[in-house]
Amino acid sequence: VTHLDAGVSYMCGTGADKLVRCWGTGQYGTLGNLTCGVTTNLSPQVVPGVSDAVAVDASGAVSMAVTSDGKLWQWGWDLSFSPQRKKPRPEPN
Repeated sequence: VTHLDAGVSYMCGTGADKLVRCWGTGQYGTLGNLTCGVTTNLSPQVVPGVSDAVAVDASGAVSMAVTSDGKLWQWGWDLSFSPQRKKPRPEPN
């Protein structure tokens, strides 16, 4: 594990392969597993669509990763305060 952060009842991290993995109990899509309801993954699951991550952040209802090209990826509670963004996507710079 190269980066690790804890949210509310869940964690996200990256490893040497620079893939983001999340596990625990999340909702609003915070685990990056394309679901919005309360979900539990007891083992780390790869967040689809995010690769080459150099940092991760897990917080109350949003998860984020920064990739080596400087893009910020966000999933979970939308930065515009809309709930349930299920699929990670890059945010505008």
